[in-house]
Amino acid sequence: MRKIYTLILTILSLYLTGCEDKKANKHSLPLENTTEIFTSKDKKLQQEKHKSNLLASQGDTFTLIDTQDTTYKITLIHNDIIFHTLKTPVVVINFFSLTCTACLDQMASLSKLQNKYQNKLSVISVLHGDSQGNSMLKDILQKHHISHFTSHSKDDEGFSKKLYDTLHFNENTPLPLTVIYQNGKYYSHFEGAVPIEMIHHDIQKSMKK
Repeated sequence: MRKIYTLILTILSLYLTGCEDKKANKHSLPLENTTEIFTSKDKKLQQEKHKSNLLASQGDTFTLIDTQDTTYKITLIHNDIIFHTLKTPVVVINFFSLTCTACLDQMASLSKLQNKYQNKLSVISVLHGDSQGNSMLKDILQKHHISHFTSHSKDDEGFSKKLYDTLHFNENTPLPLTVIYQNGKYYSHFEGAVPIEMIHHDIQKSMKK
């Protein structure tokens, strides 16, 4: 009788242990699958980073700094541009001079457009061919209500020359010179003082592509 009782207890013990194992298996995470998901994401990020670094190594990279010490890195590759930290689909690069009234008026209008299309448009103005002290720049920007990124970096001249050469502009190209890029690709440009409505029209068209 005692042997039968012991046998029954043993069978019950084995049965309960099996149930506990099934419960544990039921609620445990599939470790291999989870690892694969994270690995896939990391791999994609690494591929994108590698692609960006590879493209950057094939072009000329410039560092632009504005009056607030915000820094943008830009790489020129043939007719294309990599904006390393900008996420907006449309970027306007605007070359100006402090002695050009039409330039400052256009810049004020571009600031308004950037405010209007905050998540879609970025404006970068670059001082071109102007040796006047940059100490004047901040006061002039405030006076004309210019709020977008305006560079006063040591790379301004090199960046300006490289982009001018790339797009076949010459030193006699009238200012302001405004170039529109859509996802890093050249879209259109405007030479000299033109109605802001023309620039606005092209910006809107480039956003729809």
